[in-house]
Amino acid sequence: MSLISDASLVLAVVMLFIEDGKRYSAGATTIWLAIETLRLTSALPWSWGALAILALNVRGIVLEDGPTPVSHMDYVLIIIAFLVGFGRSAQRWRRTAALVSGACLLGVLLNAEVIIDFAWWAIEYQAHSLTKNQTALLAGVGALCGVMAALLGRRQVRWWLPMLPCIAASMILARATTSRAALGLVPLALLLAALLINRHRLSPAARRGLGLAAVLVPLSLLAIVLVVEISAPGSLLGWFNDLYGAENIANDIGRFRVWGCYLGLPFMGENRFIYGVGFQNSWQLFCTPEVTGRFLTHSHNLLLQIWAENGVVPLALVVFFLVLMIRRVLRNTAHSPQPGRGQEMGRALAFSSTALFLYLLGFHMVELGMMKVPILTALFGYFLAAIYPPSSLQKRSLQVDHHHAG
Repeated sequence: MSLISDASLVLAVVMLFIEDGKRYSAGATTIWLAIETLRLTSALPWSWGALAILALNVRGIVLEDGPTPVSHMDYVLIIIAFLVGFGRSAQRWRRTAALVSGACLLGVLLNAEVIIDFAWWAIEYQAHSLTKNQTALLAGVGALCGVMAALLGRRQVRWWLPMLPCIAASMILARATTSRAALGLVPLALLLAALLINRHRLSPAARRGLGLAAVLVPLSLLAIVLVVEISAPGSLLGWFNDLYGAENIANDIGRFRVWGCYLGLPFMGENRFIYGVGFQNSWQLFCTPEVTGRFLTHSHNLLLQIWAENGVVPLALVVFFLVLMIRRVLRNTAHSPQPGRGQEMGRALAFSSTALFLYLLGFHMVELGMMKVPILTALFGYFLAAIYPPSSLQKRSLQVDHHHAG
């Protein structure tokens, strides 16, 4: 069963680079989730319920028989994948991360000539089954999974050797998409995770300084832009156009417009603040190209999407759970390092899972590429669970430490 599950996961990723649709990838995703759910049955009886929900929605997943681009099934997949990933051991995360990163490498190799050409000439590339932003999301996940697999290896030097080509391939893929989100958020997530896990080495003043800088630097840059534009209208805009790119500016303006539209949907009356406007209605009836200036089928923001389509109660619950997750991340990264292999693996998992969490959360605050791509949706929920190690991890770590000490 383990080999079938692993093969299904790899196939679900690789097929995105081969098929024009998503049917075979979605089918492999369903098999992977079903097997992983069954493997938890003996310890977690609720997994039978998750498996039943998955079975009831096989048609919607595999045949894409449902609302486009977002429906309840996307959120069901996230929840089931989260339950499947909850409480997994560091060894299991290493295995899964290596499979995902290796699958990305295989997908890049199957299209190596095209991807490298696109990366070299900065032409936008996208996998056969994906949009540009969805390809970028996968590339970022693949790169961070490579880091996770290498850090959690029993002998890190031996694990870094096979993982480095996987990480390099994912970053080349990200470059080929020309996605600013993937190229910027991957190093940023690693940097923030490193700061969090090493914050015990910083003085209280340094920690406060970093927090203030995170707030004041963007505000200062915005203030400088406003002052220059007010004092010399148009002077900065021309320079910024050349540096940033007219297409990027147009994309950002379109994103701001769609955010504004979705932000206003709950306040249109008829209890939409409580219940939302429903799936599809947001972009088919309200946030149309005439309103936003371009054809966009989602809000490019996970929280806005939930609020506009489902109402304030689901939004409040999601925000509540995100706060709990952020607290868990802070707890995971708060422990000072201890000698012993068990504690090293615990810190490596805390670092890599934090980086993945920050990347996934950040990416879906400016994009929403995972929706209607079952494997991307499932990986989102699955890797969010990486911040919840098993409760017995600390005990096992101590046992490993005592064993090595003996």
